[in-house]
Amino acid sequence: MSPRLTALAFVSLIAASLVALAVSADPPPEVADGPPPPVQFVGHDSRIQAPRYVLVKDDEAWARLWSEHTGVEASFVPPHRHHAPKIDFRRFVVVGYFAGASTNTDGEQAVSVSAERGTTLVRYQPSTFQSASDGPERDPGVRTTPFGLWVIERSPQAIVILEGRRGIKSAPVKWTEVHRFDAE
Repeated sequence: MSPRLTALAFVSLIAASLVALAVSADPPPEVADGPPPPVQFVGHDSRIQAPRYVLVKDDEAWARLWSEHTGVEASFVPPHRHHAPKIDFRRFVVVGYFAGASTNTDGEQAVSVSAERGTTLVRYQPSTFQSASDGPERDPGVRTTPFGLWVIERSPQAIVILEGRRGIKSAPVKWTEVHRFDAE
């Protein structure tokens, strides 16, 4: 093969490799206008069965919600007397989502918290996993009751919760307002 054809074949191979890499690469990180919350509790096994959004502003409401969520009575004495994580409700509030009965979802992950036009925006996405198949022994998936509880700075502004949705893995995320808590 002539040196010219060898060089052309080499350049073509490099170009094809770069195109293949660009097509198969994971999509760029999601656009988020702020950092994630300073603390979040995310999981797949809440005792809260009906979907709902929550805003918690004080210790008593937090103890009741945590008790309902975990199934452990708030009044139960040691070793569970400190069963709800401690939150400084003078500085923070807890915003959350309980998704109810679901399949293959291991939590509702907060992506960012930001202030925009007089509101606090909390963006989250469901964290899902694949287990089901359509083979001869169809796997129905894993039953879950996912939740996300996000500790954010207290503010008198309205809190708007946006869920990140996409049709397929490589599609960009579309943020949809799913709930709003009015300003204090």
